[in-house]
Amino acid sequence: MPETDTSGLSEEKREMPEQESKQKSSIHGRLAENQKLIEEEKVKNRQMKKKRSNEISL
Repeated sequence: MPETDTSGLSEEKREMPEQESKQKSSIHGRLAENQKLIEEEKVKNRQMKKKRSNEISL
């Protein structure tokens, strides 16, 4: 019966959680960045709306 090398399997199992955590942190980073962009867009929209309402009232 041929011997099987299990060293690669245990190493692969150890890398899986690291990859998952990197993917999660990457996703969280993109989510935070998207939320920041959304907030900036909201602020910009509020300023434009305020500016337009001021122009209309004049």
